Amino acid sequence: YRATIPAGLAQTVTMMENLYSVVLCAQTSLPLLITGPPGSGKTLSFIVGCENMSGQNSARSVAFQQLKVARKIMYQCSSVSTSQEVAAKFKYVRDLQLSYLQGSADGPQHVCVLGIDEVGLAKENRLILKAMHDPLDRHEHSTVMLSNTTLDAAKTNRSIQLLQTQSNEFDLHQLAEGILLQRIEKPMEAHKRFVRGLCTAYLTINTAVGSDNWFHSRDFVFLCRYLVRSIDATSGAFFTAQGLLAALRRHFQTLDPAGFPA
Repeated sequence: YRATIPAGLAQTVTMMENLYSVVLCAQTSLPLLITGPPGSGKTLSFIVGCENMSGQNSARSVAFQQLKVARKIMYQCSSVSTSQEVAAKFKYVRDLQLSYLQGSADGPQHVCVLGIDEVGLAKENRLILKAMHDPLDRHEHSTVMLSNTTLDAAKTNRSIQLLQTQSNEFDLHQLAEGILLQRIEKPMEAHKRFVRGLCTAYLTINTAVGSDNWFHSRDFVFLCRYLVRSIDATSGAFFTAQGLLAALRRHFQTLDPAGFPA
């Protein structure tokens, strides 16, 4: 009865919470706001959730085959978004939902899901996002808002908010092992110790720089992706100290390169 998760995608607690919330709110047409730092899987979980809601004729699990078919529509917010654009997108999705309901006998088995990415980038002092208040109240279709920062009370009170924080140690281990050990058939204890050490170092780095938000999970993910290129899948040889240093300089570089000596 589980969702179909693409190969190589770490099933962290944060990812699965996001996925569960997307499916639940999409099926009930309840507005959802997922707030979390970069790299917490907000957009990815929205895409995976919608792909799993693909109807009875799909190859998904029995449970997902009984759910409504999701039609995904994305809108990318930016600092130059306008209230007219937001209103037009909501109207388009509303009309599309009505066309399903009126166009065929199985119309009620389809749900249009509007995903609004980086909704926090729109400047609220220009009342850009006020255009979504009425559509959120009407619940005519599903709306999933994704943001790095929390929105004002007018938005959060109209939606279910899932608030994510920085990845914990368990999620980091899941991410690192999913990326670094996927090419090794039988990981050795030395490989797992390296992964644990890498996670421990990342968890302490924000404390070292004096800020909890200096680096995010996305930085850690791209560090691991850089390292995985140097793994020899045949021999199981891991990366070298020079390879780790190059990866750190590329993704955790200080403002002054001279401050990151070998």
